[in-house]
Amino acid sequence: MSVWICKNCGIVVEKDGWPHSQGCTKGSSHSWFKICNKGSLQAKKELRAFSCANCGTVVYCEGSPYSQGCPVASSHSWFPICNHTSPSASTYQCRNCGAVVQCEGSPLSQGCTKGSHSWHKL
Repeated sequence: MSVWICKNCGIVVEKDGWPHSQGCTKGSSHSWFKICNKGSLQAKKELRAFSCANCGTVVYCEGSPYSQGCPVASSHSWFPICNHTSPSASTYQCRNCGAVVQCEGSPLSQGCTKGSHSWHKL
């Protein structure tokens, strides 16, 4: 599956092919940008977790996510926060920005919208 983000409202979806344009809460229609060709909104063993320091989006991708389509800046500023993910991995939440990630081992601190991630295990 590909992962897409709307530049207008910031919603993130998984979809093969272009998502529907109707239903945007911040414009007349969604303005979709692809974040990664093979990715997910859920942890999967073959994917790495990334966090955008500008908008706070967390996504799981094979390879690095694309920079276009950030809803709060001219481009995403992606940082890897977990190299080993899986559906059975521990879940962590950042005390600073509220981001949630599933990670085998401790997630990294970079890529927080509030400076540095401060993770606690849920």
